[in-house]
Amino acid sequence: MSGDPKWDNPRLPQVRLQGFHHGKLVAVGCKVRDLYGGDLLDDHFIADLADAIAGKLGGQVGIAPRQFLRVLVDVLDRVDLHPDFDPRLNYSISIPASTMTDSERAAAAQPVTNPDDIEF
Repeated sequence: MSGDPKWDNPRLPQVRLQGFHHGKLVAVGCKVRDLYGGDLLDDHFIADLADAIAGKLGGQVGIAPRQFLRVLVDVLDRVDLHPDFDPRLNYSISIPASTMTDSERAAAAQPVTNPDDIEF
């Protein structure tokens, strides 16, 4: 794709993803949760999950959506499958290196030490 994103064709099988910031990541997570049919995860959990995933990727929210959605769907599945599953107590977030792209691995190798360094 090239040119101004304003003129993108949304009917294409692959559409351009605009840059993500924390609010957009949380909004997408809430929509996925709603489509999944679950109200078992509240908005605060989804916001905390977005923070945690971005934190594992060096605070770079812009490269976090793919991993965030992978983890979110895993959590939603577990909540659906196991009625007594509490993701705040029974889930530990991990992003296996085998699931990371090169840019995600590079970001994960650079931990955030200053909150002002986090990209939103």
